[in-house]
Amino acid sequence: KGYVQMKGRARQQHARFFVFQDASLDAASNPYTHLHAAQTAALRVKKFIESRPEFTPKLLDSALKFKMFHGESINAEYQSVIDGVYRTTKGFVDVSAAKTLLNRYTLSIPIERTSRLTRDLLRQHLPHFEENRLILPAHIPSFARCIILPERFHSFTQREKQNMLSLMACVRLHKLHLLNDRLLPLTRKDMQDKLIGVALTKLATCRKHSPKIASPMLCSRGRKVYVYQILQSGKTFEQNNQVLGGDGMSLCITSIKPVDVTSTDMSFSHVEMGFLQIQVKEHSAEIITDKDWDCCTKFHIVLLNGRWRKRTGSSFYVYNENKIRHRILPPYVVGCLTKKGCLDFKRMFRVAYESGRSIEERKAVVKAYKGHCDLQTPRIVCPIYDPNVSYILYGPSGLTCAADFPNSRENVNTYGDYFRECKHQKVDDSCVLLSVQRLWFLPRKMQRHSDLSSPDSLQKISERNADLVLKEGERSPCHGLVSALMPVDVCIEAPIADASLLLHCLVLPQVLFHIDHILTAHAFIDHCTNNLPILGSYLRKISNDYFDDLLEALTAKGCGVEKNYDRLEFVGDAVLKLVHTDALLHSTALRDWVSYLHEGDLSTLRSAMGSNERLMQASISAGLDNYILFRELGRSHWVPSGLELHEMMNDGTERVSYTEQEQAGNKTKADFIESLLGLIYLKNGFRAARSVSEELGITLPRNSDYDVSIQGYKPNKRILKVTEILGGIHFNHPELLEEALTHPTCTHEEVPCYQKLEWVGDAVLSLFARSWVYNQFPSLKVGELVILESTIVCNETLAYLCISNGLQRYLNHCDPVLPGRIEAFEIECKGRGLWATDAPKCLGDIVESVFGSVFVDAGLDAALSAIDRVVYPVLGALKNTFAQLHHNDMDFNAKLLINPKQYVHELVGGAVSVKSWKEEMFAIKKSSCPVWKDGIWGRADYIGCLYIALVQFFGIDVIGFQEKSAHVARNRACAILMAVFEANPELIDKMRDLFRLLNKTQIADGM
Repeated sequence: KGYVQMKGRARQQHARFFVFQDASLDAASNPYTHLHAAQTAALRVKKFIESRPEFTPKLLDSALKFKMFHGESINAEYQSVIDGVYRTTKGFVDVSAAKTLLNRYTLSIPIERTSRLTRDLLRQHLPHFEENRLILPAHIPSFARCIILPERFHSFTQREKQNMLSLMACVRLHKLHLLNDRLLPLTRKDMQDKLIGVALTKLATCRKHSPKIASPMLCSRGRKVYVYQILQSGKTFEQNNQVLGGDGMSLCITSIKPVDVTSTDMSFSHVEMGFLQIQVKEHSAEIITDKDWDCCTKFHIVLLNGRWRKRTGSSFYVYNENKIRHRILPPYVVGCLTKKGCLDFKRMFRVAYESGRSIEERKAVVKAYKGHCDLQTPRIVCPIYDPNVSYILYGPSGLTCAADFPNSRENVNTYGDYFRECKHQKVDDSCVLLSVQRLWFLPRKMQRHSDLSSPDSLQKISERNADLVLKEGERSPCHGLVSALMPVDVCIEAPIADASLLLHCLVLPQVLFHIDHILTAHAFIDHCTNNLPILGSYLRKISNDYFDDLLEALTAKGCGVEKNYDRLEFVGDAVLKLVHTDALLHSTALRDWVSYLHEGDLSTLRSAMGSNERLMQASISAGLDNYILFRELGRSHWVPSGLELHEMMNDGTERVSYTEQEQAGNKTKADFIESLLGLIYLKNGFRAARSVSEELGITLPRNSDYDVSIQGYKPNKRILKVTEILGGIHFNHPELLEEALTHPTCTHEEVPCYQKLEWVGDAVLSLFARSWVYNQFPSLKVGELVILESTIVCNETLAYLCISNGLQRYLNHCDPVLPGRIEAFEIECKGRGLWATDAPKCLGDIVESVFGSVFVDAGLDAALSAIDRVVYPVLGALKNTFAQLHHNDMDFNAKLLINPKQYVHELVGGAVSVKSWKEEMFAIKKSSCPVWKDGIWGRADYIGCLYIALVQFFGIDVIGFQEKSAHVARNRACAILMAVFEANPELIDKMRDLFRLLNKTQIADGM
């Protein structure tokens, strides 16, 4: 025990110990009682291990493979060996600790999991010490990879020489900016500091502010305004409009400057009206007086307060001309037109006047109706006991409250009984009953292009439009409305009593909401044209041909509109990823440094360039955040143009609502940039998206003068056969193709390993996959697109494509176990299916690196063509699978193609978790959980060496699945979950509802 503790093994938690017993000795002699005997046994084991063949290939010709490094760090390297220490501004390393520091850097490089399992395999990725030199990892270019010890130190011992070489390596890595000033591997903050301090350009700023919007133009005869007629049509709408005496009347938009809304065509599905078609047409320009304009603004306030403010009455709209002048949208008001098409100031004045009447005055008006015949034009009334319910009044019914009540109720015989017992109203039996119809449904949410195929919606329409039998005294002039009788003593005229006018206001908020979006889009184009001419030119071209797509790019997910920027942002994220990749490769300030970075540092660097913080700042700096459509159509969220929302407090004071100060969230501002890039790429290509990124300042200046050739390189004819797989692409720089097929274990090659090109290919493949699924499946949501994208780009799929195209035959590597793993993968693909395999990561890596080599050598078009040729079998299978399926059936009918892990993550999110455990740890921690082993139920073994994937529902252990690797175990567990959800699809909605409920409970508990 003392010997084991001395060797440090006891500090390893759950370490295993093996005792070696010499069978030739007598057990009674107890040879391992003393320390000397234990040391002798350990030495024998060590000699046995060291006697095995070395994996590291011997260097054939050192002079031919590596040339002398002539970088700036040479003098510092030599001086550090002489001094025995190397110092920086924030740290130092001496010769005795240099080897540990060098290994720490090497282990920060992404290495496949299986390569870390044994010392021999890991050694292939560590620095290689030779007699008088050190070979750094293969991702570093060959001219900087070799550390040569000065001749004066050749006489030192091997251990001393390794320490000196390690110290020289640390100096070189620091001088190449691969270690920070603390002599540690680079962090994300180091990357950001490097970008900001050296390369990143300043963000674009909004220099030309939009001009302030003035009041209506003054001319000799008055003020000039522009009138746009709102035409509404529909079979039921036209019938109702004629009954209510509104034939020829229409609403209009009155603006102080010309606005482009004439192309606005909208359709709605209303529960009583059915199909409604809305058109906005340019009508005329009129000259009005100050008094007329004041009448228009008052009418606008009354109309929106009556139709759109909260029913609680605690908030209301006011017209604030001073504030409106500084808004990005041109202010407009809603007006009313006569049958001849003129502004109906008489009607607008009457409506404004009627809304200001007292409650007593409105009661008196209704009571005056009891002695008359039918009203010439129906009016809108409300019951005193519930002012939020409105009715259309046609006139007296000819009955009184003494009339028999048609429905049987306890203690209710007459209408008077009903209102006294059920509504608690004091009415006499002699009170006249008025003939009314229940007012139309006034929608709040956006219903443009709505889908009424859901059972609930169909049931509502069926109930409201059913042919009801009219009771005595009832009448039904307006089709689709419910008829009733109301006592005159419990009725009061509504603030807006004009029935035909209110009919035209049914979907007015929805119409104005959409008009605001259109005007915002035009204002956005003008803003970009004045401040960002490159972006402005592309947007103007897009708006001419694809205006709805531009609206989609401006609309945030929280807006509540069916089409938002979510899908475009999904593509734009990949566009920005490739823009940053391309910029780093061609940046004059960074490209030399980038050539030394490994895959992990490159990914961190790219992520730092495209951080949400940077994109958010770019959106604010360029003034783009002012045009994001993030407000949903709700009474407390969206405020009609030209108005300001005020609130009455409990103490009677009035204040501006907090809604007026709301801004888009920081994540929304960042996503907006990506959605714009996605739109630009899909309509104008990658170069256009790159130009816009440079204009916004979110990427690096690009220098196309970039030489990737290696001096004296001789093409490998065998490697060039890969071009046939890619469709006969000609490589101007064949060394790129050889680099793409060079494994990280090949540290003695003339070209670097494939890590950098894999990083490039990952970005190219991501853009290809996202743009393909976006165009191929226009009706799918982002969550479903992510599942499909993951199926195309995951390591299992790429490894399968690598094997099917024979790319593995050209892989240059020094890993002795890799051929066996590749062969096992091929066999498992045929026997157990793709998702039950543990695909070697290098197979997927070389597919991506080959795509990256084509991009660097020949550009994006050639790379996309090569990807399409290689990935075509997977794309064809996906298309054939979904060709005859409704998108709602997507998840269940593509289970053989869909990545099971991504499926479970996207479908039920945090409700289900799948984690892998080592079997011995699972047996200790989760001994009671059942485990599925090779087709039978069992328990985890305390001495087992396999892996178990644990499935948890809301943190509760459910079941474990045993496999030979953690990766396969997770895939198998997720595949089983897919089958369970297929058999029980109702579980998905139940789990989502429960997950949302638990989240709300946690938030409430936290508050």
